[in-house]
Amino acid sequence: MRKILILGLDGLCYEWIFRMNMKFLSSIDTGMIYGIMRSYIPPITPMVWTSILTGVNPELHNIWYFHDEHTLKPICLHYDCKYPCLWHLLENLGIEGAWLWIPLTYPLSRALHNKLFFSGIPIPNNAKPSRIMSIKFYDFVRKYINLYDMKKLYSPHKLEYMSDNIVFRFRVIRALLNKEYPSIFAVIPETDLIWHVTDSISTAHDNVYTIVDEWLQEIVPLAINKGYEVFIVSDHGEADFTRYVVFINNILRRRGLIKFKTSLMNFLINSVIRTKSLNDLISITMNAIPWNLLFEITLPFRSAPKRSLSPREFLSYAMIGSSRYGYIKVKGRGIAQKILSEKVMKVIQEELGDIIENIYLIKELYPNALGREYDIIVKLKRDYLVSIGILPYDIDLLKTRGRYAHSLNGVFMWISKNVQERKYIGTLKPEDITASIVARLGFKPPHYFTGKPKVPFGEISEKLIKVSERLLLVHKVKYLRKKISSKA
Repeated sequence: MRKILILGLDGLCYEWIFRMNMKFLSSIDTGMIYGIMRSYIPPITPMVWTSILTGVNPELHNIWYFHDEHTLKPICLHYDCKYPCLWHLLENLGIEGAWLWIPLTYPLSRALHNKLFFSGIPIPNNAKPSRIMSIKFYDFVRKYINLYDMKKLYSPHKLEYMSDNIVFRFRVIRALLNKEYPSIFAVIPETDLIWHVTDSISTAHDNVYTIVDEWLQEIVPLAINKGYEVFIVSDHGEADFTRYVVFINNILRRRGLIKFKTSLMNFLINSVIRTKSLNDLISITMNAIPWNLLFEITLPFRSAPKRSLSPREFLSYAMIGSSRYGYIKVKGRGIAQKILSEKVMKVIQEELGDIIENIYLIKELYPNALGREYDIIVKLKRDYLVSIGILPYDIDLLKTRGRYAHSLNGVFMWISKNVQERKYIGTLKPEDITASIVARLGFKPPHYFTGKPKVPFGEISEKLIKVSERLLLVHKVKYLRKKISSKA
């Protein structure tokens, strides 16, 4: 029976392996490292960990349309891009899974109730697994489990807390390996979380990356000796070029079109919004409010909404990572939606007029898009990265020149017992990881498109092939270790 160990190192890219002097990961390579290190269109799914576990339903994850860069015509719609989730594929192969510290943005299937599962952070209430864990292994594993308390990340002992959590996580993995559990998928979030609490490379190296590398040196050989196929995957990657990143959400916030709102302590937040500056709000949010809250944003109306709105009800970040376009889904219908759209368009034109080529209403491009007539597409003059997110820590970034590190195209290594069979592959999308893992186990992965296209499937495939070189840049980018080391 095939056994699998998948280690997800959150935020890791090839360059960081060398800059952080991760000696074990560096030594695994016997030659060159290859990878797709650029992304010009958004990932088909949201964060890779959630997608691999829950499968792909892009509309529920706020992913909408893909447009040809030059014609603005859709080459693929959200309901054309669906892919089976990894746990279901492995289950069909007779491989039961343990899923550790995977953050959720969408509820899991009820079929997972007999699996070993511990969630990562943060997760919405409706995605919390109430009974999703194996009773058989609960007593065995629980002594190792140490779920995150986000408040401690901002305490004086935050670095020690993160280091201790890394040790706990790898102890769980080691214990499951010794029990020869058939499939283990564990995410180590500290390799990304460290950059949310410090910008010091030496601090990150000493408190996170060195510890992770030392544990990998123990865990990987142990897994291989027990007959596991080992995959080391990541959800990030760094583009090897410099460009502008445009955070449209921050512009809309600053002009009063978007406000922070939390699912708890609404009175406190609303009071701060009315009486404090935005920077003060963020400071209080980061330091005083417990981080087990879910951040939401609301667009102001003539009267306040009676209930809390979720982001997907009024704002979509469909083209995050796009080279030219940003898509804004505006709440409302009819005249109310039109008025709000005009305000948003005016603000964007005033703030970004020097880099905007055009602003379109959806009805100008797609007259039959009922209910979405006043959604907005922003086209920029040149290659920029467009982000419409809701995270508080990017609040001061409007036009930031630098590397873009959230392209979902990070590290993917397949490590087998036979050194000659080892593969090093960059990945662009969660589907690539899922398909590659299944394929390398000797099974044929299902076809990529399982949805029901609104246009002929052959036409979609032909268009995707024609634009793949321009939009996806699927050619492999060769990274020489010496070159990367010299840059470090």
